[in-house]
Amino acid sequence: MIRKNGALIFLGTWILTILLVAGMVLTFFCSEAVAARSDFKVNVDSELSNDSEYYIVSMDIENSGKDFSGTVRLAVDLGGTSVGYDVDISIPSGSTKTYKVNVPSMARTNSNVVEVQIYDQKGKKEYAEKFQSLFVQNNGTLKFGILSNNPDALYFMDLGGSRIVVNGQNYYVGLEEAVGSKLSEDIDSLAGLIINDYDTSTLSDETIAKIENWTNQGGILIFGSGSHAEEVISGFDQSFLGFKFSSSYTSKYNDENGYETEEEYEIASFDYYSGKYYFDSNLSYSASSGSGMIVSYCIDLAEYREEDYQMADCINSMYQDVIGNTRDLYNNKNYSNLNVYTLETLQGYMEKPAKSASVLLVLLIIAYTALVGPIAYLILKAMKMREKIWLVIPALSLVFVLFVFLVSLGIRVKGITLKSVNVVNLDSNKEDCYLFGYAPDPEEWDIKTNDEYDYACVLDSYSYSGTEKVDMAVKKSDGGEKITFYPDSAFDTRCAVLSSRDSGNGNFKLDVSISGNSNNGLDDLDDLEEYEDYDYDYYSSSSVTGIDDGTVENTTGIDFDFVMIITQAGAQLEEDVKNGDKIKIDLDSTSYNYASYSFGYDHLNNDYTKKYYDKKDYDSSGAIASMILAEQTLNTSDCQIIVLGVKESKSKTDQNEKSWDVYYSYY
Repeated sequence: MIRKNGALIFLGTWILTILLVAGMVLTFFCSEAVAARSDFKVNVDSELSNDSEYYIVSMDIENSGKDFSGTVRLAVDLGGTSVGYDVDISIPSGSTKTYKVNVPSMARTNSNVVEVQIYDQKGKKEYAEKFQSLFVQNNGTLKFGILSNNPDALYFMDLGGSRIVVNGQNYYVGLEEAVGSKLSEDIDSLAGLIINDYDTSTLSDETIAKIENWTNQGGILIFGSGSHAEEVISGFDQSFLGFKFSSSYTSKYNDENGYETEEEYEIASFDYYSGKYYFDSNLSYSASSGSGMIVSYCIDLAEYREEDYQMADCINSMYQDVIGNTRDLYNNKNYSNLNVYTLETLQGYMEKPAKSASVLLVLLIIAYTALVGPIAYLILKAMKMREKIWLVIPALSLVFVLFVFLVSLGIRVKGITLKSVNVVNLDSNKEDCYLFGYAPDPEEWDIKTNDEYDYACVLDSYSYSGTEKVDMAVKKSDGGEKITFYPDSAFDTRCAVLSSRDSGNGNFKLDVSISGNSNNGLDDLDDLEEYEDYDYDYYSSSSVTGIDDGTVENTTGIDFDFVMIITQAGAQLEEDVKNGDKIKIDLDSTSYNYASYSFGYDHLNNDYTKKYYDKKDYDSSGAIASMILAEQTLNTSDCQIIVLGVKESKSKTDQNEKSWDVYYSYY
């Protein structure tokens, strides 16, 4: 009994010792981790890009410990999904370095918390800290250039440093003088350009083209006129401006009480014929141009008087309007109807059906049953070796199992399955590249793009994992982007969306109309913008059937495999459309009871993609599915017509994947 108790005491002592040692070891490692975390001090700040498409996030990292090399990650929760923005870092002891990443502007409305994580070269997390309200700060200063013979007279247009509030966000205007000969080089750094008392016909063709392209990509172009009206717009084509000079007259200033004074100023009149312009203040008209805006003032801006009650607050009102249309993050610019479920369906039309071995397997089962049963028995009986049946059956079973295994190797999915669709808005030259696919193993998998992009995000995967576990990580690497996906399971589809600006192309030239008697004045494309504001229940009326007549000319400079025209009246598909070809719109709108049905995913998918897929023309079904993918990213609630062109293109990544380029324009 004594020996038994002694043994128990001895065993208990050893167990207690082991627990104490384990506790000390864990405490040591934990203290080491805390010490490592205390080696870093991080400050995070953000500013909005000039085109308001993304935030430039700066991470200032102070290292008070040993020399450190590794990776810093800004983990951003975008609602139903999260992304890690990675940068390789190297920070000597006692120094501070700044690293920057670009985060899409949708984070403003979807992300309350971000987390900065620092990993060593072995992937061990050395630091983690959460930051709140990173994207709810003041959005900084919008830089405007002044192109004028008297720029000093226009510096009042910074509103004296006063803030401009748009949907709860604070903006400020900063002004600097622009030089005509250097404008083509400098304009990309500007959010806006004010041209007043300047002969634009002296600008080079390259500079004019650069200004127009910059405007379509989100720039704010402001013209002052008055007595200089004709020379201010003389360098620009009327097709870009959408207006032309008509006449001018003089008027007298009013004082703050509304009484007329003796001092006069000149007012210019313009013919606004594009149908896009609207009266946004007592002094100016505005119109959208691609993703940007054009503002036309009727006076020389140097003659502006804030004390004149007719002019009061006109500058601030104009800023609120143009910022709300080009920079406001709540203006639905990030709208997309595309989701991972729709993507998986479209992805299926971009690849051949998986190989099936069902017939072969049935034949193998029949052959196996015959051999193991009567054939083996009869052969062994003839050989008078029936007692060997217990060896023959296992041997045959092994041979068949090995054969089935070899067959399965030929039909199983190997490696990464990837597709890419590059979607280009011909109006704004905005480019969104969709990279999507899956892998047979539920592990992380990597791809690398051939080019760099401005910013990246991931298509909503509904994982709701927060910043602790990201769905995708992105890092700039050797002239491209390294994308790492973290799927939830095998064959889990993931999609990265990488955005930048295209180099610029032509566009589709439209000459369209609505046939019939009840079109509410919509006779051609120039009336589309006015028609959108018409107080009329468009969708419930059977008298309005949508655009069903006219032509679409391909002036993009691109030869397309397919062009699809979609209106409220229906959809039309044309094959092999060369640059310069003109398509006659031929739609029967009478067969549609609900006007917007033709914009529906199911309608487009069933009427076009499925037909080609059923005919085993997988290249065509993939191309059309790419156009439908692009259409699903658009807000068609007030859309009258969409024109999309698609062509097969080179792989966008190191995976040599099937890829398509889709170009579109819509009104």
